[in-house]
Amino acid sequence: AEYNQSAQQEQPAQSPADTAQLLAVSGRTQAALREQAASYGRFLAEAEPADFANICYTSTARRTHHQHRIALVADSPSQAAAQLAQVLNDQPPATAAIGQKQWDDEGKIAFVFSGQGSHWLGMGCDLLDREPVFRAALIACDEAIACYAGWSLLDELRAPAEHSRLSYTAITQPAIFAIQVALAALWQSWGIQPDVVVGHSLGEVAASHVAGALSLEDAAQVVVHRSRLMQRVAGQGRTAVVDLPMDQAQLILATSEKYLAVAGSNSPSSTVLSGDPEKLAEVLEFLERRGTFCRMLKDIDIAFHSPQMDPLLDELIESLHGIQPRAGTIPIFSTVTGQLHDGSGLDAHYWGRNLREPFIFGATFQEMLRQNIATFVEVSPHPVLGMVMRQGLEHAQASGQVLASLRRDSAGRATLLGTLAKLYATGQDISWQAVSQGQVVPLPAYAWQHDRFWYYGGGQRPARRVASATGHRRHPLLGSPVMFALAPNTRIWQSEFSAAAPAAMSDHRVQGAIVVPGAAYLELALAAAHDLGLDHPALEDVTFEQAFFLPEEGSRLVQIIVTSEAADRSAFQILSLPPEDAPQAAAILHARGSLRHGLAATSEAVDLASVRNRCREHVPGGLHYERMASMLGLQYGPAYQAVRDIWRRDGEVISALDLPTALEGEASRCFIHPSLLDAAFQVVTATLPMQDGSATGNNTFLPVGIGRVRYAGRFGRKVWVHAILR
Repeated sequence: AEYNQSAQQEQPAQSPADTAQLLAVSGRTQAALREQAASYGRFLAEAEPADFANICYTSTARRTHHQHRIALVADSPSQAAAQLAQVLNDQPPATAAIGQKQWDDEGKIAFVFSGQGSHWLGMGCDLLDREPVFRAALIACDEAIACYAGWSLLDELRAPAEHSRLSYTAITQPAIFAIQVALAALWQSWGIQPDVVVGHSLGEVAASHVAGALSLEDAAQVVVHRSRLMQRVAGQGRTAVVDLPMDQAQLILATSEKYLAVAGSNSPSSTVLSGDPEKLAEVLEFLERRGTFCRMLKDIDIAFHSPQMDPLLDELIESLHGIQPRAGTIPIFSTVTGQLHDGSGLDAHYWGRNLREPFIFGATFQEMLRQNIATFVEVSPHPVLGMVMRQGLEHAQASGQVLASLRRDSAGRATLLGTLAKLYATGQDISWQAVSQGQVVPLPAYAWQHDRFWYYGGGQRPARRVASATGHRRHPLLGSPVMFALAPNTRIWQSEFSAAAPAAMSDHRVQGAIVVPGAAYLELALAAAHDLGLDHPALEDVTFEQAFFLPEEGSRLVQIIVTSEAADRSAFQILSLPPEDAPQAAAILHARGSLRHGLAATSEAVDLASVRNRCREHVPGGLHYERMASMLGLQYGPAYQAVRDIWRRDGEVISALDLPTALEGEASRCFIHPSLLDAAFQVVTATLPMQDGSATGNNTFLPVGIGRVRYAGRFGRKVWVHAILR
């Protein structure tokens, strides 16, 4: 979205009319979660109302979030305590969300932009005052719309009832579009990033902009000209919803195509009809006599997607001849074609089809379910597609979440936080610092589940592995914990590494031999820090001591040992134990370093466009891997070919990485999957001076150490890497 990104640095203003806060409670097991909730309930019953915002801030932004989760929205400590009591009595209120993060869940999230009918007087005004990101996006929309419409969006949104023009299509559609764009910007600033977007009729305009396929100026042109032309035919038609499949509705209208049309499909059992008011009323009366549910849409006097749109098409296409669609950054499901596309075809003719042809939201939704999309966030002033999406889920016998952004005449932030609570409870990672700010205050300690384990040591015999006390599926590399009774400040985890798993290491080879990537050691250390419940871990002074060669067959035991040295610092070592056929051999140290915690991750924004302007030599991913093999003796199989494109100059490089699809499930349980982090290390070699297409010298380059790694949070499968040779 094209709005002032500095708005994200502003702090949300506290509005007396909307004091809702989100409280998060989590535990590693269901039992731990219940104990933690009870502890929080007792704590909140004694807390001062003035401290509630800081309590909620600390619970979200300054606590480790475990697998089992409760999130609730409340205005005061006493209200939150009452909700927790209801949860513990197995009678959770609507304002509380309970769920579990599935580490291997590959379900995706979609932003669903609905069409006309979601507007209401005063929509978005509280967020305009309260949320800086929302405000910045809405102001940008106001400026873009004013260039083509000649009126102020902000004035129209704030107009009192007696002067409001929100019921005029020429105002309604741009206003809905702007609210949708601003809501999407706010969701994304909170860390809710869609894997795909879809728009229902009018909603395709905002979806196309949010996906990056249309600039804000081009999207404003589309919505202004579309609504301006449709205003011409206002009062000449009506629109209705009937409980019929689309094909049956088409048969019923077969003899009335001059006056009526199937405007679109909402779900396999819900179809929209439009056209001449009298003819449409006759059809509805006929259907009702047959027992078919029908509903004429009130306050809509336009026959959407009907023959009444035909006289508008040429002028719309001519008005939009100058727009320049481009391939977006988020895939788009088209409700004109039902297909997934990149947005580059959203030219003037497409928007003519969007105006006239029936939308096929029902079929498109079914295709989205087939592509593993499980969470649907309706981005609109009021949810109008919730019922039809639930019908779609029921038809497909699929499970999924259907969530709203705002609701008519309801406090905006409270509604958004309610949906955020549901997203968090089911595993979404949230950018909590963007949601709210506050001061860190003491909270109840974690409700540990105590079990005793014995460590069997002695000689060169490896420690006995024990079952995890957490009860949930563990990190793919970290393995099982071993408690060391003789050294209470030391924790040990033991796992098995083989060529096949974890992390498909057979695809990471040096001179033909399988070598564990250094990136795996960093991931192990981060995972151990998380398992210890350490906040904001950072790795420092990491050294890779000796290469770890894996056999083609069989496996090797690996241990990571973490020893607490100070309140905010621990040391870690990663070793491999001797193979079974050489039990007297010594363990081998492969990596060591320091683990700092309690430090907030900081990073400087990188101007990608500026870097791309400096780094003009393009190296496709395929050529990069050919060079790595021929020049450096590094052979990477498909699992370690995450580099898609490189742009370089001597001493500096920027690269686009894309995690191989086969690793997505495993990566969802990692912090930085070794394939992605190793790809970042690979990119560093491209900073080396090039002569005749080859790096200087014939040496094999492998990382030997890392000064510092600060982990800011999880990210998607596609990332950018910027490296500078010092």
